[in-house]
Amino acid sequence: PISVTLIVASDETSQPQIIAAVNAGSYNTTSPLSPGVIFSIFGISLTNGMTDSAASPPLPTDLAGATVLVNGIAAPLYYASPKQINAEFPVQITNVTSVSIQVQVKTGPGTLTSAKFKVAVAPFSPAILTLDSNGVGAGAIQHATNFTLVCPANRNDCVPSFASPGEVIAIYALG
Repeated sequence: PISVTLIVASDETSQPQIIAAVNAGSYNTTSPLSPGVIFSIFGISLTNGMTDSAASPPLPTDLAGATVLVNGIAAPLYYASPKQINAEFPVQITNVTSVSIQVQVKTGPGTLTSAKFKVAVAPFSPAILTLDSNGVGAGAIQHATNFTLVCPANRNDCVPSFASPGEVIAIYALG
């Protein structure tokens, strides 16, 4: 027999921890963020245990008890869950090469704040959105004439369809 001690901590009272902050289009951990880009924060205990998303504009700066601070400025939030937050990088932050991001979580007993997480910043950080919404694989691209997907032959979730030379297409991108 082996004795094991298990300590379980509720998401509601655990210190928020940021593991990554990335452009929501590429999910590349080495790419910089830029003013106005949609970015994703991945971590632990990022909310009060709840999941919420913005219902309509203007975007709130608090969802599920979570607030994202970028150099002390509250970022507009699209979505917040205990392990992921999607936000808009504040457009007021310009002419810097790096920022510190923190997540504050309001809980019953008070407010918990993550350690500062540094990320690089550039004037632009373009990324094409992908069909799998994970930054890898086929891009989110449509034929402009009928809005059907431009789809590679190796996918089983859309009809294979290729863009033709000179054709107008719509490419969904961030940054």
